[in-house]
Amino acid sequence: MALGELGMQMKDVMIGSIRGAGDLVGDTMEVARDLIGDHLKRSGGAAGAAAGAVEDAVRGTIEAASEVRRDLGEVALGLVIGVLQGVDSVTAISADTVADTVRAVITATRAVEGDLLRAAEAAVRGVVTGSPGLAIGMGEAVLGAGRGAMLGAAAAGGDPEAVAQKAMRGAIAGAAAIDADAVAAVRSTARGLVQGAAAVRGDAGRVAGSAVAAAVKAARETGMDPERAASAAGEGCMLGAQEVGAAAVTQVAGAVSGPIEGVEVVLPKTFARRKEPA
Repeated sequence: MALGELGMQMKDVMIGSIRGAGDLVGDTMEVARDLIGDHLKRSGGAAGAAAGAVEDAVRGTIEAASEVRRDLGEVALGLVIGVLQGVDSVTAISADTVADTVRAVITATRAVEGDLLRAAEAAVRGVVTGSPGLAIGMGEAVLGAGRGAMLGAAAAGGDPEAVAQKAMRGAIAGAAAIDADAVAAVRSTARGLVQGAAAVRGDAGRVAGSAVAAAVKAARETGMDPERAASAAGEGCMLGAQEVGAAAVTQVAGAVSGPIEGVEVVLPKTFARRKEPA
C-alpha cells in the first residue's frame, strides 16, 4: 500500500533529518511529534483521524530509516515517543492509539525486512519512556503497548512468545530509564499481552508464561526484585485473562502457576480459586 500525504512528508523530512543525526532518538522524536501534531491540527483534531495518521507516519519513518541505513531500533524508540506526544497534543489519546502505534512499528519494520523483535522492544520502551505527561498515564499506555505488540506479531507473522518477551523487556528497561514504577509497568504490560493474544486467537497461556519468564530475566539484569517482577507479571496476565473469558483464565492460570525461571509466582488470593479448570 502506497504512503499517504503524511507518510510521504514524514519520509522526506526524516531522510534529511536522520541521515547524519547524532541524536537519532531525539531527532526522530521531534520530527514525529511536530509533523503528526500539525497534521492532526489541520484535520480539525478529530479523534478518528489519529489512527490513519499514526499508521502512515510510522510507515514513512521506518521506510526512511531503512533507506538511509540508520538503526531501526533507535528510530522506533524516538518515533513512538514523538507520535504519542504529537497525538496527545491535539486530540484524546487512548490505549487503542498506543496499540495502533506499536502494531504499526512492528509491521512496518517487517515490511522493510528489519528485526521485528528489536522493534517490538524499542516500541514498548518508547511507550513507557514517553508516558509521563500523556493524558492517559503510564498504566493505560503500557496496557495498549502490550496489546499492540501481540496485534503486530500476528499481522507481521512474528513469533508471539518471542515478541511478548521483548515487549516485557522493553517495559522494564523503559521504567528503569525514567525511574518509574517498574512493578506497575510489568503488570500492565502483561495484562495487555494476554488481551492481545486472545484478540488474535493466540495461545494466551504460552504468551503469559513467556511474559513472566522475560520479566524475571529482565529484573535480574536491571536490579529489580525478580520475585516482585514475576508476581506482577503473573497478576497482570490473570487480570488480562479475566477480561477475556473463562478459557483464557484456565490457560493462563496453568501457565503461571508454580516456579518460572526459578522464581515462585505469587498471585493475590483473589485468583486462588481460579487456578483449577471449572
